[in-house]
Amino acid sequence: MTHVIAAAIGNKSGEVGLAWIDLGNPILHLCQVRDGKLYEATRATLVGCKACEVIFPATHVQSALYEALVRDNASLWHVETRPRRVFSEDHGLDKIRALSSVDLDLRELDRRYLCRGAAAALLGFVELTQDARFAEGSLRVRIDDDDRSRMTLDNVTVSILELLEDRRAVLSQHRQPAASRKAVVDFLDFTVTAPGARRLRAELVAPPCEHAVVTGRQGLVQELLDASSLRDLVTHHLAGLHDMDQLTSHYAARPKQFTLVTLKREADNTIRLLENLRGLLALEADLADRLASRLGKTLIASITKTRPLLMDLEQALTKRLQAGVSFQRSPEEQRIEVVYCVVTGLDGVLDVARQTYAEKIAQMKQYVTQLNTQHEDLEACLWFSVKRGYHLRVPREHATPARLGSLLIRPAFHKKTVDCTTKELASLNLKQEQATREALRRTELHLEDLRSNVKTALPALYAIAEAVALLDVLQGFANMAAETEVVRPVIYALNAQDPDPDLTIDQGRHLLVEATLERQREARKARASETLVSEIVPTTNAATNAAAAAAAAAAVAAEVDVFVPNDLRLQKMALVTGPNSAGKSTLLKQTALIVIMAQAGAWVPARAARIPLVERILTRIGTEDNLEANASTFSLEMTELAHILRTSPRTMSDRAENGTCQLVLIDELGRGTSSREGLALAWAASEFLLQRPRTLTIFATHFRQLEVLPGVQVLRFSVGIDEVTQALVLSHLVHTSQDASHSRASSAAHVSASTPEIPCDYGIRLAEACGFPQATIADARIVRERLLEHRVSLEAKRAGLEVLLRNAQTMTLPDLRAALIRLQTRHQTLPVVTDSH
Repeated sequence: MTHVIAAAIGNKSGEVGLAWIDLGNPILHLCQVRDGKLYEATRATLVGCKACEVIFPATHVQSALYEALVRDNASLWHVETRPRRVFSEDHGLDKIRALSSVDLDLRELDRRYLCRGAAAALLGFVELTQDARFAEGSLRVRIDDDDRSRMTLDNVTVSILELLEDRRAVLSQHRQPAASRKAVVDFLDFTVTAPGARRLRAELVAPPCEHAVVTGRQGLVQELLDASSLRDLVTHHLAGLHDMDQLTSHYAARPKQFTLVTLKREADNTIRLLENLRGLLALEADLADRLASRLGKTLIASITKTRPLLMDLEQALTKRLQAGVSFQRSPEEQRIEVVYCVVTGLDGVLDVARQTYAEKIAQMKQYVTQLNTQHEDLEACLWFSVKRGYHLRVPREHATPARLGSLLIRPAFHKKTVDCTTKELASLNLKQEQATREALRRTELHLEDLRSNVKTALPALYAIAEAVALLDVLQGFANMAAETEVVRPVIYALNAQDPDPDLTIDQGRHLLVEATLERQREARKARASETLVSEIVPTTNAATNAAAAAAAAAAVAAEVDVFVPNDLRLQKMALVTGPNSAGKSTLLKQTALIVIMAQAGAWVPARAARIPLVERILTRIGTEDNLEANASTFSLEMTELAHILRTSPRTMSDRAENGTCQLVLIDELGRGTSSREGLALAWAASEFLLQRPRTLTIFATHFRQLEVLPGVQVLRFSVGIDEVTQALVLSHLVHTSQDASHSRASSAAHVSASTPEIPCDYGIRLAEACGFPQATIADARIVRERLLEHRVSLEAKRAGLEVLLRNAQTMTLPDLRAALIRLQTRHQTLPVVTDSH
């Protein structure tokens, strides 16, 4: 299970040094950032790494860093304070150099002095609380604050796009059934190993943004997709491997003292490691000459170049471990596995202890047989548990009160059985426990010797673990492409001479929405089939009955909406308008998902796609508030927009070298305040983003005044009314404006020519479709008519006043007064509702 511990230390200039480690996958991450007064970047980093515990210097308790990360986020992590002296930069440097599995660039560590101090405190805290010490050269060390090879996604974007979690399930406290809780990772997860599944999650939140890396992944996926036999062979080999990350983490930290529990874990992992070594050697032998893609050869080469080392380690383990030993699941089989894992004849004392253990087990089995013979209706069986050892399990109806008092002792009652023992069996169990302890003590010595052999191979095992995890992810992408309607996207890098990037998606789809509609359609079809079978007049032909029921169910299921794919040709900025529930937010999210999937190396849900390399996706989507931070919907909206405007750089020289751009997604900005202020903010933000080079923006809004901005492409979702039922008809189909710099008048002409205008009473019609009571709908229509009459009256009154002002100089004062009285009487302000309503 993931358990991340982090350490943080700051200075007066706003720099913060962070170090964190996942106890289930020991990679030491270092990050030093220059943050603002609110320490938003530091908080985002800790949230992103899913820290459970955070260590601070005791001198920081009154600091702004402590205030921002602890008092305002008390529910996110447990906080520990340590003396300032344990945050020693020099001690941290020595620890990092000693524990790192590879040689590090000392210049990178020198300028990250705060990271070194955080690492010193973190490693000391882990060794103290986990009762273990990291072996020298056993840790992978990564510097995460300057990785330009990966796309940047903040935590809000990851949540909004539902990359890792279904937001509906989270908001409803997981009350939905498990089958209906789906995130993007669930649709893409065709992996067969635990490291592959973890790597997939990491790739979705930080896909690569280097052209050679992305195209290399596409080449391997294409190779596996074209050859199903090769894909099946890769899947078969990977499925037989144990968790490589868990194994390397086990050997990275050595227990300070071996106990029965730690020794059992040591034996289990040694057996798993031996099975993995054999599996890796078989994988390399079968795939070395069969993978032709550049990345495929590179991944297999990580095993090939270390093959002699792996073979030596495999032989060392084979000499010490029994032939045919394998990892077991049940507690009793695991104990037998540990006792007999070392080869016979290597240690005389161990052989004697094992012989005693076997004799006591045989005596206990013989005793239980004799006990059942003496008591014919007892039906006792020998049972084993970690807590009680060997004991009896008797059916509850046979454990009579007379027997419990005289024969059976230490009873533990269950629903249908009773766990108990006898004096003779308890004595035999004690003797086998003594023999087991002696056997385990001798086994510990041999397994400790094997640890030194494994330690020398840890750097190679780390590299192989990463290669195997990536291979698992890509074979999963190939299997997904073979079973799903997806296409290989074209990824291209920009250069300094390129104009602004363009993103093209033909018939793009949203994985989650499409799957949800499909589940609804299948569920409705199943319910309709069950109902209609009883209603259809049966015939003598069973096939005719089944066909009639299936046809009727299909007709009912057809009433459920089918996902409508949409095209997108994005240059600079696209303004998406249309009524509520038309599909504006879905278009924004599906565009981001297609970009992320493409750069991760997966095929995308579209008919065709041409995508520039994107280094950052910034989003402003959603209407939630934040009670913990005392932030309203509008203030949270403005905070996220400020983050977009601040973090997007104005100069693109470094980005031009990498050939990447940025993608900004904004959904209905300014709806949390008045329409006038919301329009002003949306206008200013749009102009700001339009002036930024190499930035693609999709802006969903109801402010159609923004259509006059130069360089804006207008996309509209249409809505109609059924002529028969007068119900709303949402096509979910987007229409593209042909002229990006059209005028207001030509825009209106385009709407009337290609897409119907939104009905004036669209909001009331949508409320009616959502189930509003008819009486409430009727009152709303009356109020709406009164408001329209009131507006018409005001406009007529204003027009009359303008006429009077023009004629005032030619009129006498009495005539002017009389005209004003007539105008006032004719256009009196109408009440909004009558007394009857």
